[in-house]
Amino acid sequence: VVLAVIGLPLRGQAHIAKRLRHYLDFFHGAHTSLFNLNDFVDAENPDEALLESLRSHFEAEGTNCKRHAILYTTNSLNAAPLQWSGHSKSRRRWMNNVLEKELGAELHLIELQVNDDLAHNFMYMAQHIFAQKFDTPEALQSHINLYKQRFVTIQEDGTEDYLAYIKVINYNSKVVTCNMMQTFLGSRVARFL
Repeated sequence: VVLAVIGLPLRGQAHIAKRLRHYLDFFHGAHTSLFNLNDFVDAENPDEALLESLRSHFEAEGTNCKRHAILYTTNSLNAAPLQWSGHSKSRRRWMNNVLEKELGAELHLIELQVNDDLAHNFMYMAQHIFAQKFDTPEALQSHINLYKQRFVTIQEDGTEDYLAYIKVINYNSKVVTCNMMQTFLGSRVARFL
């Protein structure tokens, strides 16, 4: 299974990815690796490079436990050109098709949504190391708004119901799932989040 953590910048993708890896490894005896999309941006063919890294991970020998991969980003705007970013319907469809065809793997999406007006989110954003690259909070918000123009949230209108996904909205104040409860791993991830 490949879990992809997506969302607007500074919503906690890396934090959730790391916590989820520890949970799956410790409580379920899985071998879970993290793949930061930003590590592949400078490759000659970044999408192919990430696919080959995933292939190596799933085909590696030496463990008898299940293998999982978690895709995330530490800089969403920088990783946006990659098909693996999952920031549009067509890219999520591409990810699902490539993983199924090339690796025989399932895709589970985790979308993190946080309202900009939440005080907790504002404090998190102001203290994040990525935010320190900007002179003012307005410059940071402008950067996030640029990504918002490209990002398409997972659609709940039936057009993406073939995907397994979970939306975590405003730090668990609302959770929306689709096809996550049909597998053991999906139900465990939904429970954890």
